[in-house]
Amino acid sequence: MNERGHDNSYRAAFHAANEELNELYREVEMLRMRKDRVEKVLDALKPLLDLPAQNLSKELASESVQHNAEYAAAPAQAAPAPSTPRNEAANSGDPFQKRIDSILGLAVA
Repeated sequence: MNERGHDNSYRAAFHAANEELNELYREVEMLRMRKDRVEKVLDALKPLLDLPAQNLSKELASESVQHNAEYAAAPAQAAPAPSTPRNEAANSGDPFQKRIDSILGLAVA
């Protein structure tokens, strides 16, 4: 493969990695917003629960530790492979895409 072909492959991989990173940033921001909402709800419910803030935070911490222990004890499951256009094309049985992949050295087993 010539130098130009390598450059295109690296550029495509770079763009795919950037898109994945951007998606992760969006998910993290959504989780932060969700955390803020949950904290606001907890603050609003504190008077109704009639618990001091220290006891509430201790309960939440112990529940978190318990949940983490349960999660760690659960058998690990393999995450499904992300669906990409290349994976979908390779699995579709398209002979032209298979030929292109084999020429580019991207044959999928």
